[in-house]
Amino acid sequence: MAAIRNLSLRINNLPGPMSDVIVTYEITFSRPEVLTGATFMERVGLRGKDLGPEDDLASLLSRTVRAQAAPIVRTIRRRVTDETLDEDRDALIGAVLQRQDEVYARVTLVPFIAMPASADSNIVVGSFGEG
Repeated sequence: MAAIRNLSLRINNLPGPMSDVIVTYEITFSRPEVLTGATFMERVGLRGKDLGPEDDLASLLSRTVRAQAAPIVRTIRRRVTDETLDEDRDALIGAVLQRQDEVYARVTLVPFIAMPASADSNIVVGSFGEG
């Protein structure tokens, strides 16, 4: 089974309303996945940590990856607006109340499952036998 290890998120503030987001991780695959050339959809996103349902803040990567014997080391770097990272919107109650934002990266590998394909042609009506 594929594994994601050493997942780390760094966010560096930039001048203006942007931040530099850096996600690093390593992907390893099992021997059967390597031998069969298994293919996965690799997705990387930012999420906001909340008391209730957690928010999807941004998609950073979505692509296919094929299993290989050597580990794959990734560094994903994107510029993201500070507004996107502001997952706990600041409140205005007589004064601006700045809330702490809790942001984390999620990396997901979804295996492609071979599905059979079939189709039916149009129906031809006729008398094909003698008589």
